[in-house]
Amino acid sequence: MTMKLTRLQANLLRLAKSNSLSGKTYREIAEIANVGHPYTVQQAINSLIAKDLLTRNQYTGAIEA
Repeated sequence: MTMKLTRLQANLLRLAKSNSLSGKTYREIAEIANVGHPYTVQQAINSLIAKDLLTRNQYTGAIEA
């Protein structure tokens, strides 16, 4: 079964696999991904975490693919 991803989610997943997103704020990630608002990035990342495609380190908060 394939999982449906939005264009932003797919872009963020590619970014997470090619670059480390740890240490970057949602605002910085939004600028890299060319997204208008950091909250949009936060929602997309949380959705990817819920789908087990990304993980968030519970101690450091780092986002990893």
